[in-house]
Amino acid sequence: MGGEFGVLINAAINGNEVKIVETLIKMGANIALRDPMGRSPLYTAATNGCTKILHMLMEAGGELEAKNNNGWTPLNAASNHGHLEVVKLLLEKGADITAASKTGSTPLHKA
Repeated sequence: MGGEFGVLINAAINGNEVKIVETLIKMGANIALRDPMGRSPLYTAATNGCTKILHMLMEAGGELEAKNNNGWTPLNAASNHGHLEVVKLLLEKGADITAASKTGSTPLHKA
């Protein structure tokens, strides 16, 4: 993730550093940036099961359906990694349970 705060926010999410992510968002971190695999900060938070960070990113305008390079959405990632609380939250916020990856896999296939 490039750009101002891009590497920092990604590292903070990977470490589930809620306060650091909160500070970076307040300082104007671009939460739409993608890493080389196409993963947004919201996608990374869903993958890692970081529920509090996911809430913050959604409140800041993070895209629920942002797909990575393989066509996976945050819901695909959360489902694949068994993060039930994250899956519930994403569904409550309107994530598409039928969103298919490039191989046709949906969150239902991974649940």
